[in-house]
Amino acid sequence: MDRRDFTRSLMGLPFLFGAWKFQEGGQDAAKQASGPPKVLELARARMKERGLPGLVFVLPRDQEQRDALGRALLRLSVGTPDIDGVRGFTSEGLIAFNRERRQLVALTATCVFVCLETDEARRALGTTAARIVIDEKGRVLRTLEAAPKDPEKALGPRLVALVHGAKLEHLEARVAPLRAAFPEKERTAREEFLAKLVSDIIDSQDSKELHARRQDERAKLAAWIKEDARRIAWPGLVLLRDETERDGYYASSNLEQGLVEQRDAETDIPLGTVLPEFVSGGCGFCVEKSTIEEDDDDLFRIACGMPSLSSIGGRFLRFSADVAKKK
Repeated sequence: MDRRDFTRSLMGLPFLFGAWKFQEGGQDAAKQASGPPKVLELARARMKERGLPGLVFVLPRDQEQRDALGRALLRLSVGTPDIDGVRGFTSEGLIAFNRERRQLVALTATCVFVCLETDEARRALGTTAARIVIDEKGRVLRTLEAAPKDPEKALGPRLVALVHGAKLEHLEARVAPLRAAFPEKERTAREEFLAKLVSDIIDSQDSKELHARRQDERAKLAAWIKEDARRIAWPGLVLLRDETERDGYYASSNLEQGLVEQRDAETDIPLGTVLPEFVSGGCGFCVEKSTIEEDDDDLFRIACGMPSLSSIGGRFLRFSADVAKKK
């Protein structure tokens, strides 16, 4: 993983409104503020634009718990589940890994995430529950009073059930009027298009012609969503309903890749962004080794191993964001 890939993997971080609170001094800065938190106002604006719910993470005061939540949110933002939590590099483990990764990607498309300090949540929402689901008007829909002991474990399933319901009934209710807005023939064609995207599994060994066709289909998906930002919930629901068992490492469908590209294309890293130092022992990404020693049974290695950004890495990240914003 080179610096460009590492930077791209962080593009989801700004989807966590208020993620800056994790860095040193974040708690003190939040305490000095008064009135409704600015990040909540920004998040509600995006929720209204896209017709999506919001999920508020109330940040614990304890530093160890705060760091654990930070690691979980980084996994959420880059769509990488805890491989140990899904039974490792076994067939069963990879199936669970791919399923949870689909959930994390779909969550970033179908929910807006906010980080608030305890006092901010009490002042703005009237509750200090660990997780708070809200609508675009700031009304509390559901809460989870106590945070899980290990927020990284089963991150995708827990958040999907809380935000969208155990049977995705809340998300289904949001998508229903989007479907109904299309004439039956056009609605059927759209459903068939999304079904094709979610069943098409990307393989690096596929032909250039096939890759080009997939890119064209993802471009059509992006153009369709651009016409009405609320439509993003529909492919998100399709991805969440995908129960296909895939035991290949990072076995992504074309729909999943399309939603990842949609997220990345719409996200600018603000100048001055600094990666919070809550990741220990590397980022956790694994890649297949290009060369295998004769007595080496481990086919994978940690890709980047960066515990945090150095000053040079930070400057590179800010430069990349600046170029992206000017484009």
